[in-house]
Amino acid sequence: MRIKKKDFLIIIFLNIFLFNVSNADEKIILKCEGVRFFSYEKSKNLSEYSYKTIIDLKKKTIKRSGDDSSSTNIIVNDEFIYEYFIAQTVTGIKNKPYSFSVTSISRVDGKLNMKSNVSNETGYQMVLTELDKINKKIKNYKNPSLKYIEVSHLGSFSQELEKYRIIEDYIETIFDKRNYTTARWQCNKSEKAF
Repeated sequence: MRIKKKDFLIIIFLNIFLFNVSNADEKIILKCEGVRFFSYEKSKNLSEYSYKTIIDLKKKTIKRSGDDSSSTNIIVNDEFIYEYFIAQTVTGIKNKPYSFSVTSISRVDGKLNMKSNVSNETGYQMVLTELDKINKKIKNYKNPSLKYIEVSHLGSFSQELEKYRIIEDYIETIFDKRNYTTARWQCNKSEKAF
């Protein structure tokens, strides 16, 4: 059986345009502009602040401009991008050496919400206990450092989202409200310069 030139071109077209995934669509560059910062005592306009961030949908990572550290892992679905972390840090708040943060970015309207709080060793251990209940169900899960906890790509979407929700709940309701902060940003897709 002989293939006609027209059929051959159709096969090539389908192979190139329909079956190959484009690398250009896997990375998204966002420009995020500050809207508002809220804390227990004050509210501040963030309109003079902005930053760029690169989201790699294939690797499920995020990297912010001006951040020299490596990319951090994210949770991705069709509507939101989620990120969480717990870090042992010098916060300037006596006896509260642990920082907790969750971030969500709406893929529909670009709204970014960041929530954070700090806690002492007791609060940290409470959260760790809750997270460990989920982590024990994740095959081959090993936290690289108890001083820094972030999204793991070993767990399923629902397991990672459950951990996000646990941390978010502690930030909003369990920990001291005087240390609770939230920031709102508006992110838009940024075109590449070249």
